[in-house]
Amino acid sequence: APDCQIITQKTAGIINNAENYFDEYHMVLTNNSYGVNALCKKQGAYNYKSINLDWQMREHENMLHVFAAGNAGTNTCTGAPQGFFTVLPYSQIAKNVLTVGSVDEQRVLAFNSSQGPSFDGRIKPEICGVGVNVTSTDRHFDYGTGSGTSFASPSIVGTLALFYQYYRQLHNNEDPDGALIKAIACNTADDLGNPGPDFSYGYGLINARRAVKLLENEQYFKAELSNGENNTHTINIPEGVNQVKLMLYWHDVEATTEASKCLVNDLDLKLTDPNSVDWLPWVLDPNPANVANNAIRAIDTLNNLEQVTIDHPTAGNYTIHVAGTSVPTGPQTYYIVYELIYEELELTYPYGGETLLPNEQEYIQWDVEPSNNSTFALEYSSNDADWISIANNIPANKRAYLWTVPNIKSTNVKIRLTKEATGASDTNAAFAVLPQAEVLSIENLCEGYARMKWSNHNLGAETLYEVLHLDQSGMKILGTTVDTSFTLDNPSQLGETYWYGVRAQLANGVYTQRSIADSFVSELATTCPWENDLKLTAVSSDRIVGRANTSNSLAHQAINFEIKNIGNNTISNMTAGIRVAGIGQVEEQINTDLDAGDTFQHRFQQVDFSEAGTYQLDAWVNNPNDTHTKNDSIIAQLELVQLANEPVHFPLKEDFSFLDDACIGTTIGLKGMEKWDFVSNSGACIYFEDESFLVLSPPDVENLVDEDELILNLNLSEYNTANQLNLSLIVFNDNAMGECKLWARGDDQQEWIEIYNILPTSGDDSDTLTNINFINRVLASGQNPSSSFQLKISRKGVGYVYIDEIAIDEVISLPVELSYFKAFKLRTDVRLEWETASELNNDYFEIEWTDNPNDAVTGNFKVIGKVKGQGTSSVKTKYQFRDDRPGKYNTQYYRLKQVDYDGSFKYSSIDSVDYDPPRNRVKIFPNPFNNELTLAISKTYSTQMTFRIINSLGELVLSQKIDLAKGYNHFDLSDLAENLARGIYFLELDDGENVKYHKLIKR
Repeated sequence: APDCQIITQKTAGIINNAENYFDEYHMVLTNNSYGVNALCKKQGAYNYKSINLDWQMREHENMLHVFAAGNAGTNTCTGAPQGFFTVLPYSQIAKNVLTVGSVDEQRVLAFNSSQGPSFDGRIKPEICGVGVNVTSTDRHFDYGTGSGTSFASPSIVGTLALFYQYYRQLHNNEDPDGALIKAIACNTADDLGNPGPDFSYGYGLINARRAVKLLENEQYFKAELSNGENNTHTINIPEGVNQVKLMLYWHDVEATTEASKCLVNDLDLKLTDPNSVDWLPWVLDPNPANVANNAIRAIDTLNNLEQVTIDHPTAGNYTIHVAGTSVPTGPQTYYIVYELIYEELELTYPYGGETLLPNEQEYIQWDVEPSNNSTFALEYSSNDADWISIANNIPANKRAYLWTVPNIKSTNVKIRLTKEATGASDTNAAFAVLPQAEVLSIENLCEGYARMKWSNHNLGAETLYEVLHLDQSGMKILGTTVDTSFTLDNPSQLGETYWYGVRAQLANGVYTQRSIADSFVSELATTCPWENDLKLTAVSSDRIVGRANTSNSLAHQAINFEIKNIGNNTISNMTAGIRVAGIGQVEEQINTDLDAGDTFQHRFQQVDFSEAGTYQLDAWVNNPNDTHTKNDSIIAQLELVQLANEPVHFPLKEDFSFLDDACIGTTIGLKGMEKWDFVSNSGACIYFEDESFLVLSPPDVENLVDEDELILNLNLSEYNTANQLNLSLIVFNDNAMGECKLWARGDDQQEWIEIYNILPTSGDDSDTLTNINFINRVLASGQNPSSSFQLKISRKGVGYVYIDEIAIDEVISLPVELSYFKAFKLRTDVRLEWETASELNNDYFEIEWTDNPNDAVTGNFKVIGKVKGQGTSSVKTKYQFRDDRPGKYNTQYYRLKQVDYDGSFKYSSIDSVDYDPPRNRVKIFPNPFNNELTLAISKTYSTQMTFRIINSLGELVLSQKIDLAKGYNHFDLSDLAENLARGIYFLELDDGENVKYHKLIKR
C-alpha cells in the first residue's frame, strides 16, 4: 500500500491514541509488532488491555487492530506439545483484533511462531503471513533481512489496506467495518496445516486475490439478533463449485478480567444443504493433550468466529442459520461471508508488466483449488514460440517456486504453468527482464547543484533515462536525458541530504527497474557553471497570524525575503517581486552590492494583508545578468488568519479544557482559546494533563536561561479604570530550580511589568492565588489599558508548572459604598446578603441571576427580585434576599444592579454557589506523587465505580468498588501511595458505561 498515510508510535502508544487518530487522520488499521513475553505463566491471558481493544473495535466499527502473535513457539507450556499455548498475553488475546502467525516462503510454519490456544481455548492466531527471511528497510538508509511474527504482521496490514481501498472504490469511498475485513481475510485464507482451522496456522495464509473477488462479488451479509432469536439467510451454489467456505463473525462485547471464558455473546452457525443435511462449524479441542488434533464439526461455545466448509457441494439453495444462543448484551451485529471456489489455475506472480533483473532469484507464485492433487510444470519463453523448462514434478501442495531469472534482455518474457495430470495451464501477460542502471557518482557543483552519472547497459539507441529524486510522497521525475549524466539543478539546501535514482525507458515504452537510490549531501563547491546567479532561498512564512486591534493585526504584517548570491560575481542591483492572488502585485528595487556567497534580507512593506483567507503566493528575484532562473522564484500557499479581539467583559474564566494531551510549541492563538498565545523560547511545550491542569513543561535539553511565555491577550478598550481587576488561579509550581512569574503591560509595545513572583509550591497540594490586583500595578507604572493589553505567565528552569482555573473579576465602584455582597447556599435555596456603608440617591437594588457561565461572562443576567434602597444615608444598612426558586442545578451566579433615582445604574461583583458540578470531572493530585495521593471525582449523577491500579507490566495491583454521590467526591489514597514502589502505574476508572485510564507516576 505505497500511498497510504502511516502514523508511527512506540509500542502501545498507537492504541492509546487510536480514537484521536481515527478522528483526526481517519486511521482505520494499526500494526502492532510488540507484546509482553510472560513465558508460560501468563501466555494467552486476557486483561484490561484486551478489554480496551475489544471495546475500541466495537466503538469504532471501521477500525481494525492487527497484532503479531509472538515468537515463543520454542517453549513448551501447560503440558501441551512444544509451541502450543505460547501466543503472547493481553493485546494478542483480545477477541476482536486479528492476531498473526508466521510462515516461510514454502508456507511452512516458522519454528518459533507462537501457537494457540488462548487461556480459555479460543483460536489464536487467526491467520498467518510470510515472516521468514523478509527483506525490509533498515536503519541508516539500508535494507536488511529479518524473521518473526513482527515481520508477518505488517505484510498482513499492508494487504488489508488494499482491501479497504478496494471496498471504498466499490462503495462511493465509504469505509468497511473492521469486522467484515477480518472475516473476509480469515475465510479466504489458504488452509494450511491440519484440515480446517488449527491452533498453529489459524485459518491459514492470507490470500489477497480470493479476498478481493469476494468483495467484488459482495458475498457477505450483515445482520443482527438478540437473545433467543434466530436468523436465516439463503445462498445459491451453482454447478461446478469445488469448495464452499462460509464464516460467521461478530465483534464480541468485552469480557471481564476475572472471566474463565471470554466469549460474552454466543452465536451459533449451521448450514443446511438442499438435501436437508446440516453442516456444523469446525471446532478444536483446547485440552492440552488434544491441541494438535484435527478440527471436528460441532457447536462452538468459545469463539466469535465460526467456519463451515463443504467439498464438492451439491448445487442448489443453502440455508444459513444463525442462532442467538446467549446474547446478554444485545442486539449483536454479525457478518456472514462466503466463498465459492472452482477448479482453477492462475499465475499470480509475475502477473505481467513487471521488470525483473537478470540472474536475480524470484518466487514464481500461483493459485489453485484446495483439492488439487496434480504436480506442476513451469516453463518460460521470450519470443512466444520457444519454451524453456524451468522445473517439472513440482509437488501438488506447492504454490511457489524459487526461480533464477535468466541472463537475457527482453521485454516479452512469459511463464507457463501446467498441471501435469490434466494438461490444464495458465500463461501470464508479458513482463521484462532487463539490467538495472547503477548510479556511479553525484558530484557537488556550486551551492545547491550537482552532477550525477550512471552506468550504460546498451539498451538501444533510443533509450531515454529518467532522473528521479525523493520527495515526501516518493521518487518523482526530475528530468530526462539520452546521456548517462545529468545536472541536478533543483535547488537544494546546504548540509541537507537528498536521494536520487535513475531508470531507463526503452523505445517500446518499457521501463527498467529504478536504480538503488544514492544519497548526496549538498555542499559548497567552486565549480559553479554560472557567473551570475541569484537564489531566492526563503519566504518568511506560509501562514501569517494576526490579532485584530493590536500592533500584530494582519494590516501590520509583512513578507520577508532571503536572497543569496550563489554565482561567482558581485551583483549590484536586483528586483524583488511578490504577487498574492486576489490582493495584488508589488515589485521593489534593491540597490545593494551582494558579493558572491552573501545573503540579503528584504522586507516587503507595501502589501495589504488585512483580508484573511488562503492565497497563492508567487515570489521572485531577478537581475538582467542572471540567466539561470530556475532558483529565482518560490510559489506557495499563503494563509492569512485574523484572530478576533473584541472588547472583553468580566468575569473571565479559563480551565484550558479545549486543549488535549499533545505537546504544543510556539502558537499564536491556541486552539479553542484564541485569546491565549504560547511562545517557547527554550524548546519547551505545553499540554493538558488528566482533564485538569495546563502544564508548562521544561525542554528536553536543560535550558536555564531562556524564558517561555504563556500570554493572555485582553482588549480593555471598554474597561473603566475606576474599577479594579482581580486575578485568581490555581498553580502547582514544581520549578524549584527556576523562575515562574506573572507579568502585565498596557499594550503589546510596552515593557513588561512584573506583577507577582509565583514561588515554588511547598508540599503536595496546589496553591490557590487570589485577589491579585494587576491593573493597579500597570496604572502605577504609567501605562494605560488598551485594546492590546496582555497578561503573561513566564517559566524558565528545569521544573514543571501546573496551572488551572484562571479567573479575572471586575470590582465595580458603585455610587453606593458596598461593604460586601455574598451568596450562601441553604440546601435548595440561596440567601443573598449585602451591606452598604453609605448610600446616595439609591432608589433600589435589582437581584440578577444566571446559571449559564457564558452568560455570566457576557453579562446576560435575568432579574429575579427587587429590594428598596435607603435613598441617601450615612449609616450601615444590611439587606437580604432569598432565592427560593426550585430546580437549581450547576453553578448559580448572582449580582446586584444598583439603580439611582435618575435611572442610572451600576453592577456589583458576581458571587456564585455550586450545586451540581457543570460536568463530570476527575482530578488526581499531586501527580507525580510521593506518599500522598488524592482522587477527586465530580458527577452529575450518583453511581457506583470500580477503580483499579495496574502496574507497567499490566499486572493488577488493586481493584476496589466505590460509591459516588451526585456532586463532589473525595478519596484519600495516601495509604495506597505509601505501599507502591517507584514507577509508572495506570488508574482505571470503570462506571459500567465508560472506562477511562489515567497515568500515575510514583517518585
